[in-house]
Amino acid sequence: MSDSPLFNPSMTMTTTSVEPQKIWKSKYFIHSISIVGFILVIALLSKWSESDQQYSKYFIKKIKYIMEQAIRNNSLAQQDTNPILQLTHCNYALAYARMIRHIATDRDIEAVTGIDIHELTYYLEECENYSLKNIGQQCPTMKVDNVYSV
Repeated sequence: MSDSPLFNPSMTMTTTSVEPQKIWKSKYFIHSISIVGFILVIALLSKWSESDQQYSKYFIKKIKYIMEQAIRNNSLAQQDTNPILQLTHCNYALAYARMIRHIATDRDIEAVTGIDIHELTYYLEECENYSLKNIGQQCPTMKVDNVYSV
């Protein structure tokens, strides 16, 4: 081992002790603490700024599209003179509104579209009931007993 140039017994390791006061006053230590603190602050701010549900742009686009279809079918139902077509459009509008409620929460739907889904669903159910009554009045032979009787 003594022939090896890497091993030199005359070299001894000296350890230098660093005083604690010098570590705290070291500019590297202060910089490292400030960087760690900055990263922690950013992590906390990003955690607090998140909402309960984060949806993608594609998902938001689909929610808006389905809501537009519900409103469009409701509009068509109001214009229909044929009670069967009116009921069909009301059923489609109500189905679209119920589909949205299964996809996302009511709060998220209102945040994305600005429409109160409870109020819309209630209105569409009333539209459906009106259409059924209208069918019963215009086509008495199609009227089912004890169901939406006029």
